[in-house]
Amino acid sequence: MSARGYRLAIAGHKGGTGRTTAALALAWWWGQFGRQTQLLDCSSAGIIPRLAADAGGTDGWPGVRLTMAEIPPDGIAGEPFAVFAERMLVDCPNLTERSCAAVLARVDGVMLVCGADPLSFRTLGVAADRLAGARDANPKLESLGILLAMHDNQDSVQAAMLDGLRQRHGAWFLEPIIPIDSAMQGWPQQPGIPLPTGPASVAYRNLALRVDRWIATAIGRTHSVG
Repeated sequence: MSARGYRLAIAGHKGGTGRTTAALALAWWWGQFGRQTQLLDCSSAGIIPRLAADAGGTDGWPGVRLTMAEIPPDGIAGEPFAVFAERMLVDCPNLTERSCAAVLARVDGVMLVCGADPLSFRTLGVAADRLAGARDANPKLESLGILLAMHDNQDSVQAAMLDGLRQRHGAWFLEPIIPIDSAMQGWPQQPGIPLPTGPASVAYRNLALRVDRWIATAIGRTHSVG
């Protein structure tokens, strides 16, 4: 772990799981809480700059700084993982991409984001296998758990699969679930747009508080050992 901060990777095993939205929402709320937060975009799509920032950073987002890194499949050039804030959130490439292994080798913790759709549920085993391999390469990598995003509680198929997910993954299943929320669609389209109000925003706030406490405990454990 960096002496100056904690590196948390936000990972997903396929596109459309809500991984980037989760990274943005956590960064937004940590900034609101007064946490100095670094948002590192390592995704191959490079979507965060288009969604949240111009070349100068996250204008209008107090406490949040944007950095970027292009991750080749065979490693990482330079030191994009130098932490300049209390917390670093890393938007990873997909777990199925080779470059993701290079990212997970350099972070302290990982949160897996899973979309609330049948294909995401059925292929979750692929993600579990990739994370197991990442922990072999980085024994200090801590798993925070699985975050379910864009859940529609009116959808009976999603409800049934959610029950199965809870049964299979138990302690690794994160609460709160992030509900589907029309206010989040297309957010944000301009630099500096705040997180829209609504049920998803409330859920992300509660998640940000929970993860922040978890990280504070992890940092405390490291300091006590050191």
